[in-house]
Amino acid sequence: MTYVNWKGTTTLAWQTVNEMKGTDDPEPRLRILFQLNCFDRNFVEALRQLKSLKREYANNYDTFIPTSQKTAFVYRCMGRSDVSMKFFDSSRVQLEKMLQTSPEDYRLHRSLSVSYAGLGKKDKALSEHRRAMELVPAKNTNLRTVVHELDLTQIYMLLGDHENALKQIEERLSRPAMLSVNGLKLDPLFDPLRNLPGYKAIIEKYSGAAE
Repeated sequence: MTYVNWKGTTTLAWQTVNEMKGTDDPEPRLRILFQLNCFDRNFVEALRQLKSLKREYANNYDTFIPTSQKTAFVYRCMGRSDVSMKFFDSSRVQLEKMLQTSPEDYRLHRSLSVSYAGLGKKDKALSEHRRAMELVPAKNTNLRTVVHELDLTQIYMLLGDHENALKQIEERLSRPAMLSVNGLKLDPLFDPLRNLPGYKAIIEKYSGAAE
């Protein structure tokens, strides 16, 4: 991701991944390959990487993302909204069930907000986002910033609310954050914005910071 954000290309990232030594757990490498294939718009290959995963979710200290949700995103990028909706709904069902036994897990609320957004349920998506923010430890200001900015940007993009998505993007680019102009250009999440005057203005305004 450093190479992606710095150089605006996946070439060096691919070289780095190909030089990685094998480990007992292939999952992290497969998830990296998935991300790079998405950046390169190799969506069929990205889906193949997801099908190769043995675990049904990505699980770490700040995220819990069902593989079905990632699959839904890829189909969304491919223009297969019908299939995408089915996978978003599958992830919704899984997350809602898990929240019945772990209602205080902010990671589940984070992920559920994205699934709702993918299903076009704006009120539920924003409600789950607010609940996640309530549950994130107040003392962890960095995590709260990441949850707030990263998730809202994704939520608004999936909802097709491009005006608010652009506001979030500009806010993130205006200061150090987990987004760069180069990363913005490569991420297929933002493809629907490419021809909008507001997007072009943001790229022009902040391109100097990426050089």
